[in-house]
Amino acid sequence: MKRKNKSRFSARIFSIVVAIALLPGALHAQDEPKLVHAFGWDRETQGAFVTSVAVDLQNNVWAGTEGNGLWRYDSRKKEWSHFTADEGLGGDPVKQGLGDEYVYALAVDKLGRLWAGSLNHGVSVFNGEKWKTYDVAEGPLGSRVFAITTCPTDGDVWIATDCGVARYSLANDDWDYYTRASGLPSNQIQAIAFDSKGNIYLGTQCDGIAMATTAENYKKWTSVTAPGMPVTATGDGLPSGLINDITVLDGDKIVAATPEGAGESDDGGKTWKFVRGKNWKNNVNGLYPAAPVAPESDTEAVFAEDWISTIRQDQQTKNVWIGYWKLPAELRGPAMDKVIATAEAGPWENTVRAICLPAKGPPLIAISDVHVGGLMTVNSATAELEPGGDPRKTAPQLPSPAKAPDAATLAALAKRIGVFKAQLKAGEGYFLGDDWRTQGDWVGRYGNSYAMLCGLGDAGTFQSEPDYAVQVGLGPHTKNNASDPETYVRNRDAGNLRIPYDPASGHRVEAELNDLTCHWPTYPDYWDGPDLWVDVTVPAGLHRVSLYFDNNDGQAAGGGNLDFNRKFRDYDLQLLPWAEDKDAVQKSQPLARARVVDFRGGVYKRFVVAGPAHYIFRVGRNHSFGTKIMGVFIDRIAGDLPATHTPLPGFDQVKYAVPALKDKSAITGNAALSAPDALWSALDLALDKPGAAGLQYPLRVISWRAVLAAGNAPAEYLDALRWRLGIWTKEDRDAFDKATAEAFKAYSDKQKPEPEEQ
Repeated sequence: MKRKNKSRFSARIFSIVVAIALLPGALHAQDEPKLVHAFGWDRETQGAFVTSVAVDLQNNVWAGTEGNGLWRYDSRKKEWSHFTADEGLGGDPVKQGLGDEYVYALAVDKLGRLWAGSLNHGVSVFNGEKWKTYDVAEGPLGSRVFAITTCPTDGDVWIATDCGVARYSLANDDWDYYTRASGLPSNQIQAIAFDSKGNIYLGTQCDGIAMATTAENYKKWTSVTAPGMPVTATGDGLPSGLINDITVLDGDKIVAATPEGAGESDDGGKTWKFVRGKNWKNNVNGLYPAAPVAPESDTEAVFAEDWISTIRQDQQTKNVWIGYWKLPAELRGPAMDKVIATAEAGPWENTVRAICLPAKGPPLIAISDVHVGGLMTVNSATAELEPGGDPRKTAPQLPSPAKAPDAATLAALAKRIGVFKAQLKAGEGYFLGDDWRTQGDWVGRYGNSYAMLCGLGDAGTFQSEPDYAVQVGLGPHTKNNASDPETYVRNRDAGNLRIPYDPASGHRVEAELNDLTCHWPTYPDYWDGPDLWVDVTVPAGLHRVSLYFDNNDGQAAGGGNLDFNRKFRDYDLQLLPWAEDKDAVQKSQPLARARVVDFRGGVYKRFVVAGPAHYIFRVGRNHSFGTKIMGVFIDRIAGDLPATHTPLPGFDQVKYAVPALKDKSAITGNAALSAPDALWSALDLALDKPGAAGLQYPLRVISWRAVLAAGNAPAEYLDALRWRLGIWTKEDRDAFDKATAEAFKAYSDKQKPEPEEQ
C-alpha cells in the first residue's frame, strides 16, 4: 500500500525547525550532536550499562544500572550519590537500600517517592529518607520488574512484571493485580503506557498489546497481536507481537516499538498501522517462516533501523526521540517522518535502553555498552539541569504492604480452579512462567528426572530416570553444512550465583552451547537462524521442562567486534510439535511461546508438557548475537520417583530435597492455614489443565501471603512453600552451599582408589 508525499504515520504537517531553535534544551542539527556522559557520569565507577532513568520532583536525576545499583544526581549540590542493596542513603546500614543491584525500571509518583524495579526482588521504594523493598510477599506478584508507570489521572503506580501487572492505589494505599486470570493474553508484561484519559496499554513480551479503559475500571481487557513478520515496509496491523516499549504521543496516539518497526493507533487501539526500518528487506529474507519480500521501494521505510527499543516525546516541543538497538538515537518531528538530528555514543555502540526528557534540563539517554555506555546527554543541548521544588519537610509514608486474602477469598479461588476440566494430552504443552531467583543453584530445584549442563558433554548430563532424552542441535538454515552447535567453556571455577553448579566437579562451570551466530561475518544479524533446537523426549505423564539462560558475557570486554555484539541477545523461545521434517517443524504454530530478554541475571523458562511425546524447543535467534543455552532440566510433576531413579553425584548420601511436613495437624486444624493449603492443593491438581496455566504462580503467591499472615505456620511448611515458589533467603543459600559441599566430598571419597594391601 503506497503513501502519497508524506508518512502514513501522521496526517498532520508541522513546521518545527524554527520553533526548536528557540526553545530551552533545543538540539540543533547543524551542531552535529554527539552523545556525551551527563553530569560527569564516570563509566568506570558508575557503570557502562545504564538501563533506566527518571527525574524526581526536585529535578534530581536517577539512573539505574545492570549490576551496579542506582545513582542519584543532586540538581542543587551537583554531585552523585550511590544506592546499593546493602547501603541506603549515605551508606547508612540502618536505611537499607535496594532489593538487588539490577535496576531495570524507575518512576516517581505524585508524592515524590521513587519506585525502582529490580531483577528478582520486586520493587523498592524511597520516600526521601528510607527504602523499603516490596517482594512477592508484600508487593508485585512477580519477582522481576520490567517497567513502572504512573497513571496521569489518579496517580496510581502500575508495575509490569513476569507475573502480570501490579497496581498500587495512592488513594486507597492498597494493591490490585492483573494477570491472565483478568483477561491479559500473557503474564509477561514488558511495557506500560497511558493516554490522557487514563486508558492503559500493556506491551507483552511476545503476545502483542492488551488494553483496558478507565471507564470500565480496567476490568475488561482486549488485545491485539501480529500474525507474523510482515513482508512490506508499511501496512495494517502490528508488525510484531514482541513489544519492546509502548508510548502515547500528543495524549492519544499510541505507538508500539518492536523488533520489526513500530505500530501506531489513532483510535484507542482499535486499528493499527505499521512502518518498518530501512533494513526491513534484509530481515524479511524469504526464509523461515516469512514469504519472500514484495517488490516495494526502500523509501517506504521510515525508521533508521527495524529494531526500535524506545520512543519518547518532548512535551514542550512535541518532537520525538527514537532509540534503536544498534544505530544512533534520532530526534524527529512530531509526525516522526522528519529527522531533525541524530546523536550517537560511538560506532555501532548505541543501544538505547531508556530516554527521559526533563521539563527543566537536557535530554537524558541511557546507553548500555562496555566501551562508551552510561547516562548520556547531547553535547549541543543548551539547557542546564535546573533545581526543582524544595524537598518536602515531612517525608511521605511508604506504601503499605499488600494485604493477605481471607479464608473466604481463598476458598472462592480454589473453587474457581475446579472449573477447568480440559486435560493436557500427550504432545501438548503450555508455558508455566519464569524463575529469576534460583539462578545457578538448580540442584534439588530442577532436574529430578533429567539434567543437562550444556557445553560439558556427557560429563554434564545427569539422567536420573530412564526414558528421557535431550539433544541440542541446530535449525535447518545453516552455512558450511554445519550440523552441531558450538561448545564454549569460559570458566571452570566461576563463583557467580548466575553460573550453574556442577555436582560432578564441585564448583560452578560457565559453559554453553551456541548456534554459531557469534561468528558475525558468517552469520550477519539479518540471517534467519540457524537457532538452537532442543529436542526433548519424555515418557508418559506430566513433566516440567525448564531451559536456563544466562547472558554471562554480555558485559565482557574481550577485544574486537565481540565487545559490542555480545549485548545483542533477545531470544524468541517457542515450544513446537516434533516432526521428522525440520521444515514442517519450523513452519508449525507454537504450542507455547516465551521471550528471553535482559537475562544477565539468569532465568529459567519453564514449560509443562505431557508424554509420551517428542518436542522441539526452538531458541529463536531474533537477530541476536550467539543464541545460546546453559542448561536443560526435566522434572516429573506427578507421582513418586521410580525405583530406577539415580541421585546426583554425592546425593545418595546427602539428603537435600523439598522439605516435607510429616505432621499436617497444625495445618488441617487451623482455618487460617487450611484455606491457603487447600488452594495450593487445587493448583497442584490443575497442573494438567492448560486453562489454569496463567493462575498457577499468581495464586500460589496469594496462598503464600495468607500463610505468612497467619503467623503460626510450622517452619517446615514455610520452607516447603518457599522452596516451590523459588523464593530464596540467605539461610537457603547457606543450606545449599553446605549440602553441595558435603555431597561433593562424599562423591570424591567414593572415587578415591582403595589403598593397596601391604
